Amino acid sequence: VPITGAQQPVVFWSPDSRWIAFISDHKLWKIATGGSAPVLIAPLSQIARGFHSGAWGADDRIVLAALFGGLYEVSARGGRPVEALAADAGLVDFHNLSFLPDGRTLLAVPHKLENMASVEVIRGKNRQTIATFDAMVRDVVYSPTGHLLVSRRDINAGLWAMPFSTETMTPTGKEFLVAAGAGACTASSDGSLSYVVNIDYGPKQIVRVDGKGKIIAKIGDAIDTADHPILSPDEKTLAISARQEDNSSGIELVDSITGTRRQMTHGFVRETPASWSHDGRQLVAHREPTFNWSDPRFGVWLVPAYNTGEPRRLAAGWEGSFTPDDRNVVFLTLGLREISNIVSVPVRGGAPVVMMKSPFQRGSLALSPDGHLVAYRARESESLAIYVTRYPSGEGKWQVSPGEAGMPTWSGDGRTLYYASGNRLMSASVGQSSEVVVGPPVMLFDATPFNVNLDHGFQVLRDGSMIAIQDLPPDKRQVVLVQNWLAEFSEDEKH
Repeated sequence: VPITGAQQPVVFWSPDSRWIAFISDHKLWKIATGGSAPVLIAPLSQIARGFHSGAWGADDRIVLAALFGGLYEVSARGGRPVEALAADAGLVDFHNLSFLPDGRTLLAVPHKLENMASVEVIRGKNRQTIATFDAMVRDVVYSPTGHLLVSRRDINAGLWAMPFSTETMTPTGKEFLVAAGAGACTASSDGSLSYVVNIDYGPKQIVRVDGKGKIIAKIGDAIDTADHPILSPDEKTLAISARQEDNSSGIELVDSITGTRRQMTHGFVRETPASWSHDGRQLVAHREPTFNWSDPRFGVWLVPAYNTGEPRRLAAGWEGSFTPDDRNVVFLTLGLREISNIVSVPVRGGAPVVMMKSPFQRGSLALSPDGHLVAYRARESESLAIYVTRYPSGEGKWQVSPGEAGMPTWSGDGRTLYYASGNRLMSASVGQSSEVVVGPPVMLFDATPFNVNLDHGFQVLRDGSMIAIQDLPPDKRQVVLVQNWLAEFSEDEKH
């Protein structure tokens, strides 16, 4: 069954294993394990957020976790989703939903503003923290052996087991390591366990493609986990986000011809380049030093490209584009719920100025080369679509993509706006006079046959070719199935 309209697929089983539920095209569906025709459970487009996790409990109760939001419930027999638990001010959203054996108590990983390092049980509107860790929790599931199976990232990364009582909802023993570097765990009622080893291993290849998506050159060697390529004004250097040997994120500079790499920064949970200054001396980057979004170091930074000075934080926010005179940076404020403003801040310091404010979540901001238009992504209807507005006035709004899309990228002359729809590269002409005129979308190519993933980002060169990132086979990442998994551990570890 094709799944569309979701960057992160949401798929989960019914309690009796007779059905599989999934989200596709902003709708919740179910399909029988022996059937061929999906059955619609509920449309989701009326909820102005995407969903990234789901679970099916007793009495046909389905719970969905909203992106940057709370929990929604709907009957598996059909109906309208209703908000069951709103996200409070200290919560971003919930991840990795599953039910405990009673089918009514929900297990979840809360993404809090300060961390994502705990596990909760949720009953109705009551939340209870049952375990806290010293590293990010990737996912959690309950094993009928009486253990919570927790996948952790960064410090002590891997799959850990913690003895746990569903009667008292408390840990009953010390956690122990099941598999280093593993995650995406599932546990069956017969004591079997499956997980993915080397889960963070994701080799990438920077490539150059022609206007039809065909790879015409490889740039350098394969890189373990790289994305967000940003091309310098002279087209000689790429800034990319890459994972370092210490498992942290940082920015590397890559020669666009030879592929020679030079580490620029490191030591962050996440750091992504967003824009080059027009003189090629500085970068705007988004930094997350920790998982704490309240960390005063979180936000948009000005980073010298060649160690000519110290990085400097401009503001709390996301994305970022230099204006043509390099005097200002346009970025997005941090808006967890309904509002994400487009804001401009002086490079030399000063108060940010809001240029566009409205009740919509925005992302993927890109300023046109002449500085007259800003392209951005927003859910102003049923889909997260691409729009443009005037800069700096914020006047007018023109929809570019007819539906779900992302990664807006301008051509060098500012006459064409490229974007990704699914994994298809699209383009639309954008004309400016007394009125902005947006042409109809044109599909250039489907990147999937070439294993190029447009979600990693892409850049358009002056000759019409593009730089993108190809997903390589993750040969070190494998699914492991262990029967009677607890038998290999000592009695002291089990309890």
